[in-house]
Amino acid sequence: MKRFNMSTVVSVFVLIITFIIGEYTIAQQPPLDDTLKMRISIILIKTKPEAQQILQKLDAGIDFIELASQHSIGPGKEQGGDLGYFAPGDMMEKLNDVVVHLKIGEYSEIVETSKGYFILMKTDEKFASETTLTAAEKSKDVKAEPFYTQSIAMQNLTRGVEHAAQGKFIEAKKEFETTLKVDSFNGPAKEVLKVIEDIKQRKIRRKTAVHLFKGISYYNNEEWDDSVAEFTKAIEINPRYAYAYHIRGVPIRTKASMTRPSLISPRP
Repeated sequence: MKRFNMSTVVSVFVLIITFIIGEYTIAQQPPLDDTLKMRISIILIKTKPEAQQILQKLDAGIDFIELASQHSIGPGKEQGGDLGYFAPGDMMEKLNDVVVHLKIGEYSEIVETSKGYFILMKTDEKFASETTLTAAEKSKDVKAEPFYTQSIAMQNLTRGVEHAAQGKFIEAKKEFETTLKVDSFNGPAKEVLKVIEDIKQRKIRRKTAVHLFKGISYYNNEEWDDSVAEFTKAIEINPRYAYAYHIRGVPIRTKASMTRPSLISPRP
């Protein structure tokens, strides 16, 4: 997790990895809504000194979700501060001006408002059409399943994860690239390819990536504690790797709710 520097404004549009897919059929696609929505988590604190203490803990590497669950007085506390998706302008103007400049995985400085002192974190960005079910999807039961499915794309993706968990990144990359050839809009495949690219760019160590992919594998088998443990090991090796903090929050939230998030129907 890294702290956002207001002097650097970079707009990056990426999709976070999700570990579940829905089994669904698209009969007819409606016109796409091209409004970009941001998924936001908050920590709301009553006093500035308390907020400063929370910010110091974040800077020290303590998990945002954990701090929000323990200390926030705002909505979404039970979900680790997660408020779901917002379009620009949906939020208080002062908060909106901060959030639009955050990169995914970054948290803000303290934002003072009449309601208290906010620390915000952007966890995802999607176009509005990607955050809601299509009419065809709503018309039938959408059954969430683990990574293993009959889909060719998902089979490739699963094999890639297992290769990467063993440190076989060349084989994993081929599987992920094949996934995108079959399904060019596959968000999870794009994200895991980004992790492998981060190894190449020396942003993370190979061992860090192995723990990340082991965590994904454990998650797919619904072994929440082991999943969190692997993500934590990745953070210990590369404590400044923001993606590891975010991905660790998935099994934490899942275990708390015992409901796995769905790709086509994001948990609000």
